[in-house]
Amino acid sequence: MIRLPAVCLIIFSILIPNSAKSDDDYWRAFGGPLGGDVRCFALDPVIPNRVYLGLGSHAARGDYAEGGGLFYSTDYGESWIRGTLQGVKIGGIVKAHGNLWVSTYGDGVFIAPNPRDEWMSANDGLDDLMTRCIVATPERIILGTDTGPFSTDPAQQQWMPGSIDTEREFWNLAIAPWNTNLILAATDSAVWRSVDGGESWSFSGNGIDQLAVRSVAVGQDGLCWAGSFDSWNDPAKLYCSADTGLTWTENYILPEGTGEAVWTILPTETYLLIGTGWLGSGYAHIHRSTDDGVEWDHVYQNHYRSIRALCAIPSQPGRVLAGCESTGGVLCSEDDGVTWTYRLTGLDAGNVYEINVLDEEQGTVAAGVGFSGAFAVTDDWGAAWTRMDSLFPSLFIRGLVVIPNETRRVLAAAWNGIYGTDDLGETWTRLISLSQFIDIDFSPLDLDVIYAGGNNGFIVSRDGGYVWEDPDSVISHGVNSVAVDPRDGWRALVGTTQNLYETRDAAFTWDTLEVSWPRSIAFHPFDSRKIYVGTADGVFISNDNGETFIEKSEGLPGEYVNEIISDPENPDVIWAGTPVGVYKTITGGDIWFENNRGLGNLDVRAFMIHNESRRIFVGSHSGGIRYAFLEGADGDDTGFKTERPTILRLAAGPVPCADHLSVAVCIHGASGISPAVPVDIALYSLNGNQLRSGKCDTHEPMIWNVAQIPAGAYMLRASSAGVHAEAPVVVIR
Repeated sequence: MIRLPAVCLIIFSILIPNSAKSDDDYWRAFGGPLGGDVRCFALDPVIPNRVYLGLGSHAARGDYAEGGGLFYSTDYGESWIRGTLQGVKIGGIVKAHGNLWVSTYGDGVFIAPNPRDEWMSANDGLDDLMTRCIVATPERIILGTDTGPFSTDPAQQQWMPGSIDTEREFWNLAIAPWNTNLILAATDSAVWRSVDGGESWSFSGNGIDQLAVRSVAVGQDGLCWAGSFDSWNDPAKLYCSADTGLTWTENYILPEGTGEAVWTILPTETYLLIGTGWLGSGYAHIHRSTDDGVEWDHVYQNHYRSIRALCAIPSQPGRVLAGCESTGGVLCSEDDGVTWTYRLTGLDAGNVYEINVLDEEQGTVAAGVGFSGAFAVTDDWGAAWTRMDSLFPSLFIRGLVVIPNETRRVLAAAWNGIYGTDDLGETWTRLISLSQFIDIDFSPLDLDVIYAGGNNGFIVSRDGGYVWEDPDSVISHGVNSVAVDPRDGWRALVGTTQNLYETRDAAFTWDTLEVSWPRSIAFHPFDSRKIYVGTADGVFISNDNGETFIEKSEGLPGEYVNEIISDPENPDVIWAGTPVGVYKTITGGDIWFENNRGLGNLDVRAFMIHNESRRIFVGSHSGGIRYAFLEGADGDDTGFKTERPTILRLAAGPVPCADHLSVAVCIHGASGISPAVPVDIALYSLNGNQLRSGKCDTHEPMIWNVAQIPAGAYMLRASSAGVHAEAPVVVIR
């Protein structure tokens, strides 16, 4: 091995238009269609138009829905803004004593004055971080956890356990509007009651025979309500108490065979609403009564697991919000809960598995979403979306294919089969009933030839998707991905759970290529001899039609590469989607670096590039759809620019003194090189740790001593007056 006497630096330069990037938001959020796993609402007691919501997970200890986070609305729930508290699964929210207090599933309590401020952990004295619910009185904050209640003086922020005879799982809390010392708790052993503001608790479940109570509420009229769940057996029940929770009677029994729980209860002066649903995949319901539960109307049903939150907006007569589990998002009623529509603008936290262009000129895009079986369409590049999941008869859309020149015909690979629509999602027909499809693609040479694969293997259609056959082939394992050569429609690649296969005659015969555990496949945009394959171990690239593959994984995190795509105008620019975020290379795979700024959830499942507008779209698990501008883009958030964008050029190199790094920066505007301006510069490791930082101006280089920095790949970042740049640096010793 030859040891060099000095540091050798391999430099790549990235030019990033001003419109394409900011310090805290590279990936940009749409007015997204894709909802989220909404677990709770809260009204701001001071700002009447402000509503908060929290995203959670499938179960208290579960990891079914990734991500989570806080959103808020400034227009009574009409549209939503992403707060700075993200990546935690939220159980409850309350605005009190000058702060937002947020309880979480497993991370304890966070506080901040406002949703866009910096959040602080507030867990002193708290020995159970599974905090499902939180409420506030004028004197204290009360918290329900997996092991019982806690309370704190907001000024001291020191949690003290409530007095209770044994550990109880607290699921929900409700304060009496006329007496804030009276608090009811839904627990795993019926209802418990406090009459001293949460300091001590006693059993208060006489008359409740289903002990797993999941919701409680107290009305202005003095009636108390509790909703139960009976562990998959008997129908759940709604109970009523007329003596402040001391004794209970059955009020309403859910229909037989639903296996549902009563998850949320909303009593008002004129009506009563309950939200129900199943713990597994099934239907969510809203029931409504105008006579204290004597008669009930079934006012809403959809294919989510449950309705988990209900919230009336007192300053907007008639307006009620409902939060759906899984990726359902927010429903809104303007008529006191009789009819319901979606309110999803800005709530970009759906499980996106596929994004596809329907019409290039019109800007029509379709998105497929897991869990809720959502199919969403936009005709203005994401400014407004139309959801059609109430019409889509399945769960888990994992793949979409649009038939060219037939922009209203779409095929969807779903959990229980392949579906087709000829009217852009208004109606669907199941074309094949095999289960667990993951990917689907068509032949550009013959639009009738369509390939599909999933957990049960591989099938092909030769008549546009109406009739499918199981070809006699070597493919005997579950299929992760399917890709058709854009310049040879008879050629397709299929990645299974073990091997990569190739056909050159439209699935009549197959060859095995030397790549193991392929997860995603992409062809070079104009040279089909070059193939990119994302695997369980990294990225492999072939330059010779798949004869040989070379691993190109330097800088990747060692996770599954779920999706891979390259820029059609700059093919050496490639993006890889992994469970821990987006990784990007500008050198055809020689070195990768993290590219996650502004990305909501990091479990990336889908990419799409629209070359005309120079945008790349990303879809993630519980992160919805986001987009970024590609190099050479003219667009920004307000429209398309015609003038030349301001560009910051970042370059670096060694100086004669060994073990030093020189960084030079200049800014180019519409009129050429700008005068000297101050620039912030920092050097980062690929996992995001800052190693060096400083300030210089655009006419004077920054010089750092890098003698203590080990060999490897690093990232330079510079910013000045809203203009930004990055450049990877490889140190070889």
